[in-house]
Amino acid sequence: MLMDSYLYRYGPLESGVLLKRYKRFLADIQLTSGEVITAHCPNTGPMTGVCIPGNPVMVSYSPSKTRKYPYTWELIQLNSEVDPPQPPLSNGGREEQQQHLELPISKGGKEEQQQHLEPPITKGEHLEPPISKGGLGGLIWTGVNTALPNKIINLALTEKLFPSLGNYSEIRKEVPYGMNLKSRVDFLLKGKDKPIYLEVKNTTWSDGKIALFPDTVTERGQKHLKELIEVVKQGDRAVMLYFINRGDCTEFAPGDTADPVYGQLLREAILVGVEILPCRFEITPEGIKYLGLALPLLR
Repeated sequence: MLMDSYLYRYGPLESGVLLKRYKRFLADIQLTSGEVITAHCPNTGPMTGVCIPGNPVMVSYSPSKTRKYPYTWELIQLNSEVDPPQPPLSNGGREEQQQHLELPISKGGKEEQQQHLEPPITKGEHLEPPISKGGLGGLIWTGVNTALPNKIINLALTEKLFPSLGNYSEIRKEVPYGMNLKSRVDFLLKGKDKPIYLEVKNTTWSDGKIALFPDTVTERGQKHLKELIEVVKQGDRAVMLYFINRGDCTEFAPGDTADPVYGQLLREAILVGVEILPCRFEITPEGIKYLGLALPLLR
């Protein structure tokens, strides 16, 4: 596959502006037509430094009788030069995330709820998002839909875009592993050489050109690192792949200020032999391109 080709292409997307995100999985968005819609937000994290009301967004539309919200929030546009990362949540727990993200829901119906939307909505007003310039110092698109990274990595593994993984011949997904087989590894690669257990983590938090993971305390992420350490100790290969869901980051580091325990575990894992692949991706409304590996910074 050519490096300038799309690894994944989006279907038709509609543009708008983010008004607010709430209840973790919902976002109010004003489309360019002026219509205000509620979209599904397929992202469980705090979206530190990414969830910025007033910024241009892109949504997909999938009408279905089984879907309450036919729109899905896919992308948000950021200014990579002036938008600093927001401070991480102090404890990172589910309750605190909920308090940080959730706005009270009015009992007065739709009209009263509209009064809480910011910025004010002018009937018939058309909001045109600026054109993305890409790269450092310009406007960049960032992926919101966390259901996509594993799908895209599956495509990348099929195309064998990561030479360091060797000549595997079988790709298995969601394979039970770990203590009492209670966890599932994202991918298990098999071939003539050692099996490779590969976990994928999506990251959008950044400090300048440095991508950071995690942006909140992640006990699940800590557990995965411990399990990958055991995989290496048992004689197999283990890889932690970081999906950098924005094109302006050329370096990668653990988000120590958000979760120092995770940062320490990652360093211990690397010393034991767990491999890391911080993969850079350029995100545009047309699709997603693989840009190569970021430079790991693990002081």
